[in-house]
Amino acid sequence: MAKYPMFEVADGAVTIWRASDQEPCRLVLPNVTIKGYIGKGAHGLVFDAVDNLNRTVAVKVWFRYNVECIERAREEMTKTARLEERANVARVYQFGVHAGVPFAIIERVDGVTAKDWLRRWRPGPIDRLWMWKSYSTSLRGVHGAGMLHGDPHLGNIIVGGAAIASGPNQAVEGLTPTDVNDERRPIHGPSFSIRLTDVGSSLLWAKGEDFRVRERAIMYETAHKLLGDPLERAVDISWAKDHEVLARIVDNYVDVVLKAEDILFQQREWREHDFLNEVTDVATLVVATPVFDLRWVRSTVWMSHLLHTLFLAEVLRGSWNNLDDQRAGNVPTHVDDLQSVITEYERWRKEFVVRARAKP
Repeated sequence: MAKYPMFEVADGAVTIWRASDQEPCRLVLPNVTIKGYIGKGAHGLVFDAVDNLNRTVAVKVWFRYNVECIERAREEMTKTARLEERANVARVYQFGVHAGVPFAIIERVDGVTAKDWLRRWRPGPIDRLWMWKSYSTSLRGVHGAGMLHGDPHLGNIIVGGAAIASGPNQAVEGLTPTDVNDERRPIHGPSFSIRLTDVGSSLLWAKGEDFRVRERAIMYETAHKLLGDPLERAVDISWAKDHEVLARIVDNYVDVVLKAEDILFQQREWREHDFLNEVTDVATLVVATPVFDLRWVRSTVWMSHLLHTLFLAEVLRGSWNNLDDQRAGNVPTHVDDLQSVITEYERWRKEFVVRARAKP
């Protein structure tokens, strides 16, 4: 556990006392007035401030000052700055060292952590699905840059927007969180925005961990915290040891559930809708990551008898086309028998898992 130093904010600066210091360090930053304390992270303190352009900013101050820690703090901020165009990360305005103390001036992002959002705002299932989509999309920007976040837990996500501004929901006796939240939520997009913080948390990189294993483990934990038991009933993700494979599976699960909710929404509103395309899209997602329980899909996604038959045909054809050891002849067409489709789908599942595990 980190031992946090004592500090005092006064006259636009902060004075920090560490147990190892003979004298306190007074941090006076040019063109920045420190106003107050925001919070603490694993390796530093964060303060509220205003710069000379009258922007509200955050000042992060690391409380380890040796040369190695300073360079790792610099590396963390450099990585974050590189991601500004690719992922939802807080912008970095400046990194520096004052009296041997590393600090960074970064964008102040108003909101609450996703950890607090989950605990106090009591989001319903739709918001939880959109949170995963926002989280996964942001991490895809990090991974697409050839980097890892390093510590992508819910405490390192800032949630803002209209859903936060309205304040946390209060428990209502006799109502579930779904009743409280989801009836007023848009089904085609989130009611919030997110930003990632602490990309490549600097001191964690010094531990010699397998960072890909860590990334996957935290993403797996986040998926369970957001999506819970329904995810476990629908797909098998326990075997996915690679963070990118794990993300693909959970992404597709989320898209299937959102499409199922969209179909129900269109039916409730008595709207004309192309359900055939929706069901075909569901089949495509199910085949792309063949770890779904097909019985769960059938019970979750509304389908008429005709649409159900077409869904099974698409799953059967997609599974068969992906197999390396395709049997001679045309793709099987016995789609009225769910078990026979499951058998072919299971063959594709086993091959998919082998391929995913062989990924370098």
